Amino acid sequence: MQATNLRVFEFIRVQDKQTGAVRVERGEKLVFLGPFEEYLGKKQTAVEIDDETSALIRNKRTGQQKLVTEKKLFIPNEDEEVLEVRKLIKLADYEACVVRDKDGRDEFFFGREQRSFFLQPYSSLVTLNWSRGRRRECRDLFIKKIDLRPM
Repeated sequence: MQATNLRVFEFIRVQDKQTGAVRVERGEKLVFLGPFEEYLGKKQTAVEIDDETSALIRNKRTGQQKLVTEKKLFIPNEDEEVLEVRKLIKLADYEACVVRDKDGRDEFFFGREQRSFFLQPYSSLVTLNWSRGRRRECRDLFIKKIDLRPM
């Protein structure tokens, strides 16, 4: 029988094949499997959430997403999965950006009003696609933050 060694920042999912129950084993410890258990995937590392990092989590039972910003070493529960690790969006005084919510409404954020924020669940940062060249044939300039300084 083999054991899996988990460090402090690691976790692994274990499923009981008889009952179908899934549990998450968190480190630091040795994990031994029972007679009807098997690993679901490999060892994974926890998400370190701090002032500049958050995690977008989806609950597998309800499908709801939430943003975890509490400072800790985050390990998801049995029915949660980490969709994305999000960085803090920082704006200078002269910058602005557009955030589109789940209903398709655009919200403008200005650096002089709100210096930094995390992108909320179901929201996305709007990317502007600009053209260049004599006949505007090259569409390769992508802008996420708008510079508001006068020219």
